[in-house]
Amino acid sequence: MAKKQFLNEPPTKKTYTLLLIEIVAIYFLCLAGAAYLVVHFQTPLYDSSGHPTLLIYIFEAYYYVIPLILALLFGFLFRPFWENSRNLLFIIVSFHLFYSATVIMYRSPHVDARYEELHRSRLAMLQVREVKHLLFDEDKDGFIERVAFRALVDVSEFPRGKYTIYMTLAQRGQPLPDGEIGFYEFEIAPDTQKLFYVKFATDPQKFADYFERGDLEVNLGIEKTLTITEKAAQVLKFSRWTWFPRLTRWDGQDLDLNEGYVELDLAEKAHTFYILPIKLRRPEIYFKKYVDDFPVDQNGNGKWDQLVIVFEVDSKYEGRIFIQAKVAGAPYPLYDEANVVVGINRIEYKIDSASLKEFGFEGPYELVEFQLFNEDPECKEKDCPVQIKVPFAVYFDNYKTYSYMLDQFER
Repeated sequence: MAKKQFLNEPPTKKTYTLLLIEIVAIYFLCLAGAAYLVVHFQTPLYDSSGHPTLLIYIFEAYYYVIPLILALLFGFLFRPFWENSRNLLFIIVSFHLFYSATVIMYRSPHVDARYEELHRSRLAMLQVREVKHLLFDEDKDGFIERVAFRALVDVSEFPRGKYTIYMTLAQRGQPLPDGEIGFYEFEIAPDTQKLFYVKFATDPQKFADYFERGDLEVNLGIEKTLTITEKAAQVLKFSRWTWFPRLTRWDGQDLDLNEGYVELDLAEKAHTFYILPIKLRRPEIYFKKYVDDFPVDQNGNGKWDQLVIVFEVDSKYEGRIFIQAKVAGAPYPLYDEANVVVGINRIEYKIDSASLKEFGFEGPYELVEFQLFNEDPECKEKDCPVQIKVPFAVYFDNYKTYSYMLDQFER
């Protein structure tokens, strides 16, 4: 009976005000503490596939549900219910909106500057004055091993910033698969030379089949590197915690203030060239691309037994091949075998978990000295089968896998 009488008795104005201040202060102190811990320990709020983690749902509940619950409890404990609930909720929401408005006010000039910069960049044109190409028979065997390009470009219309000029190949207006030749990064400043040469080179063997259909076209494109100033980065640290509107994601990613690249202009068919197919020596096996990597649990015990790297080759050769690669930092290379047929082959190069355990490295793993050949590297000379076909070797670029924890692999 005494408890009911206490709940129905309104507190004094001073007690009521202090209680409101304490509740609001505790609420925002807990929020600030949680935000600090997330930033300080760089706690991921999204998983590797981009889905929100449990922490995001906790923050959303704390932002949009907990204030309502606090207001209802406050009104229930101290009557009149509606007036006290409304007052507490109004104070919390007002602080949130004041913080959001302040952050957005500081964010807006940076967004305006970014869009002004992009607008000026998109109005500019890449002027290609000339493009020349040279063919090189480096080992003097009658076959072309390298084609080099030199292009004179004018970027005087572009505002200051960081840019990349890239070259691609096309035929009859259609881009070639894997037709990227290279890229050249540069920065435009007030004292930067706006007229300069860019140089690229490639192995024409990769495009041997296309020369049977006619000329290849050279395209030159330019893209801008989007960067974030230190002041804008500081604003994003606060913008991610706004209540409404939410213009920045919980992890600090912002569509209006992001890092990345944006396409600006493409000079199509800036140059054409042709090489007689008989001048190109087609390798027995041509490496096309890396496809993916993934672990395999063969016995279903929850531990991975192998790490598999998948790549594609285009082969004129049919038979057994041997693959060798070395994990960067490991004392020796690892071997695997596979069969190929004429045409496109998708090959799996398997690394045993015991080897990774022995090396003692956490992923990601960088594979270096990656190569493929048709002679068994481990057979003794007198025991090797008679090699009817001409021996060959194909060398790949380095490859870096996804991240893996060493304790996930079986010993």
